[in-house]
Amino acid sequence: MTLSQKHYPTLNEVVYRKVLENGLEVILIPRLDYQETIGLMATRFGALDTSFRPKNRKLMRQFPAGMAHFLEHKLFELPKGRDAMEDFAKIGAEVNAFTGYRQTVYYFSTTDHVKEGLCLLQELTSHLNVTDASVEREKAIISQEIKMYQDDADYQLYMSVLGQLYPETPLAEDIAGSLSSVQQISAKTLQMNFDIFYQSSNMVLLMIGDFDPEQLVDEIESFQNARRPRKKQPISKEDFSLKPVLPSASLEFPVMGPKLAVGLRSQHDFTTVSISKYRLCMKLLMAMVLGWTSSTYQDWYDKGKIDDSFQMEIELTEAYQFIILTMDTSEPLAMSKRIRQLLSRCYELDDLNEDHLTLVKQEMYGDFLKSLNHLESTAMQYVNSWIENDSLFDLPDLLESITLDDIKKVGFDFISRSEMTDFILFPQ
Repeated sequence: MTLSQKHYPTLNEVVYRKVLENGLEVILIPRLDYQETIGLMATRFGALDTSFRPKNRKLMRQFPAGMAHFLEHKLFELPKGRDAMEDFAKIGAEVNAFTGYRQTVYYFSTTDHVKEGLCLLQELTSHLNVTDASVEREKAIISQEIKMYQDDADYQLYMSVLGQLYPETPLAEDIAGSLSSVQQISAKTLQMNFDIFYQSSNMVLLMIGDFDPEQLVDEIESFQNARRPRKKQPISKEDFSLKPVLPSASLEFPVMGPKLAVGLRSQHDFTTVSISKYRLCMKLLMAMVLGWTSSTYQDWYDKGKIDDSFQMEIELTEAYQFIILTMDTSEPLAMSKRIRQLLSRCYELDDLNEDHLTLVKQEMYGDFLKSLNHLESTAMQYVNSWIENDSLFDLPDLLESITLDDIKKVGFDFISRSEMTDFILFPQ
């Protein structure tokens, strides 16, 4: 099968795609006017995937938190004692990786050695080379990483409110796990996770930069065909069950002033509207309600009730749907009450009008175009869309199609289903 092509004339983009015989999805986005090339390999495996049926097993098994992140670290150990970081450095390329809730991503950037970097990236994600001794060494490294995060006030604030929204679920755990869960990880359990989630059919290889697509896909196929074929294993994951949102809580912490987080958890089945449209509607809604162009934001900012520390995070997937607002504030209890009251009727506010919608759409589209100027940003956004079975470059058409009525309907649906909580860090 030859490369399929999809053209996006408005963005001047062409995306080439091919699914190889082993199931690996290859996405190629040529940018011939760029000197840099980014290569990225991602698997649909993240911190949420702690309960699944291992290879050749009949029953589901629960694995300790932090498994995906631990595995990300160990894959940099190549055969014969080689270190992937050093191998990439030898060809003048930079390499990195990260673990999210639903994906693990490995990526490199180079200006001259695309073919060599591409081979290394595929090798990196093709084999697991671990021993009991190397796992024990890694436990100490990751434990130090976890302790470092726990000392960060903004991290504590965010994770605490997320834990209240999703108690006793993987979302309540650090992506790296806990000090106790990391100690439960072994070479054997790492292999079980690798065998299931690092199958080619569960992965994508994306390249963006200066290259010839036909030539590059031939090189990818050559590498993949030379690998020892692995029998495809069914992936059977167990979804986590939702428990009631926990009530407001607080903690004394070494901070200069109080920090507040307000969280909303909702749940929609997406049978009448696509998740991509629902997500975009909520982002537009929150921009109109509490973005910098809103009258509420301007009023609170002018009165000193919020400052530049004010942040919004909107995460809407089939598995979880939440909004978290964080800020530094001298009056956290009063601000939490204000925010709750505002959000409970946000779809009725005067700020929800056609002129304001046009403004926030223009701002969102402008930010989107700016992000496409950076290859790494484009690659990361494209993979996030791939996780959702969406296409990044469809965003302009979707954005244009959304109406004010769509936004009000989605806002009412989200808020009416929501449970709210807050968490405050007080100075010690």
